[in-house]
Amino acid sequence: MTNMQTLVNELDTMTIGLAVDEADGTISLDAAATAVDSMTTGITKALKKNQRVTLVGFGTWGVTKRKARTG
Repeated sequence: MTNMQTLVNELDTMTIGLAVDEADGTISLDAAATAVDSMTTGITKALKKNQRVTLVGFGTWGVTKRKARTG
């Protein structure tokens, strides 16, 4: 399973009750906050497992260890 599949699976297991208004396609502020919180939680869990997270068109995150800088 790829790292992105792992992230998607993490997000799929979290229930996001989006109250979509069919008239104009908007979601409530609470639903948007829940969606963002769920996404950041999934990203955080993946990074804690030393996995890389890629959001196409936005960026890639990963945890690496390196020596301390001097200066």
